[in-house]
Amino acid sequence: MTRRGTPSTAPNRLGDFHHGRLIALLACVSSGAETPEDSGPGRHKVKDFKMKIRIEKAQCVGNARCHAVAEHLYPLDDNGYIATDGFDVPPGEEALARRGARACPERIIFVIEDETKEDAAKPG
Repeated sequence: MTRRGTPSTAPNRLGDFHHGRLIALLACVSSGAETPEDSGPGRHKVKDFKMKIRIEKAQCVGNARCHAVAEHLYPLDDNGYIATDGFDVPPGEEALARRGARACPERIIFVIEDETKEDAAKPG
């Protein structure tokens, strides 16, 4: 038992927990895992994931709003219509690709987050 004003020599269990969690999160970030539970052998790594964009090119009416948001991701042909059926999103360009998809008023640009999930870009 310690007297008031005298520092305790007992370990600060809550502080140790938070410090351990911080170390685990830092290790997680350096390994590319989403959470410490995801790190380790055989676990999915965020940096291995590739987002894809699929475009129903024949439905394009030439608004070019996707191109206005990200012209390097959404190139246009000579007539002002989308020039690609889709692409793999380069690392670091995911947010821009999503914004370009959401900008399409015809909703013909689809963001593919993984093999089993394919969603049309939603407004908002």
